[in-house]
Amino acid sequence: MTAKNKIKVIARKIKDLIALMRPNAWFVTVFSLSIGAVFALPNTTLTTETGLKFLFLCFAFAPFIAGGLYALNDVNDRKVDQRNPDKARRPIASGRITPIQGIIFSLILLTVGCFLALQISFMHLIFALMLIFLQLIYSMPPIRLKETSIDFLFSGPLNHMIRFTAAWILFKPITQIPLLLLASLFTLYCVAYIYYKLVDKEFTPKKSIARNKNIQTQLNYATAIGIGLMFASILLLKEVDFVFIACPTFLTLALLTQAAIPSMKKIGLMRSLFYGYAPFSLMLGVVSLWVLIIMF
Repeated sequence: MTAKNKIKVIARKIKDLIALMRPNAWFVTVFSLSIGAVFALPNTTLTTETGLKFLFLCFAFAPFIAGGLYALNDVNDRKVDQRNPDKARRPIASGRITPIQGIIFSLILLTVGCFLALQISFMHLIFALMLIFLQLIYSMPPIRLKETSIDFLFSGPLNHMIRFTAAWILFKPITQIPLLLLASLFTLYCVAYIYYKLVDKEFTPKKSIARNKNIQTQLNYATAIGIGLMFASILLLKEVDFVFIACPTFLTLALLTQAAIPSMKKIGLMRSLFYGYAPFSLMLGVVSLWVLIIMF
């Protein structure tokens, strides 16, 4: 093999390793962290130190912790992904990265992520370890909660609550965290996760709640409860300010998913749109949150 070909092989391997980290999904993490920070900021002074700590937290939790967990998930899901036309091209499912290489790469990312989290505080290291633990019981055998009827609890929703709290405590004590708002966000995240499973229903485990015949009615009730809890948190208990940020944003997202997912005819098209454009929507959401908090 010539030197030029070796460079090409190395470049392809690096490209596959970066793809294994799913950079387009890092905005999911940054979005959750931004929500925690934005809700904590009212009546709090945003100093240069806390601002830099927040950016450092995003750096630790997105590329490294989230990237490492995505790599680990792809190792455990490689056989399932091979049957999914939208996931079969992923580095491990396609065979471009071996499972052993994926595990080693994941361990490196997670180790760096935990080290960076510890530089913020010991509590943030605990949060990082909690995220890792949730991923292990969610996707790894023999537990693999991903294939149970409570899969929707142990993936995105709990992860988002941990990230929310990790960002919140940069600005306010954990004892002041808005519990009713947290319950609202958890409920809405559960709804969003189940809708994600509905988009991928063809490849969803048989025990998943997404396969329940009455799931649409249950999702309608859950959405109403989540929005109701949010209004109660903001308007009645006044746990947080900025109702113009919280309620319209989540209400609009809920209504859009309610309108789009149940009535869709072309599941393949909807799946492609979801995988292709959801990260950009979250990026826009992150920018919008910070623009509003800076303006008002």
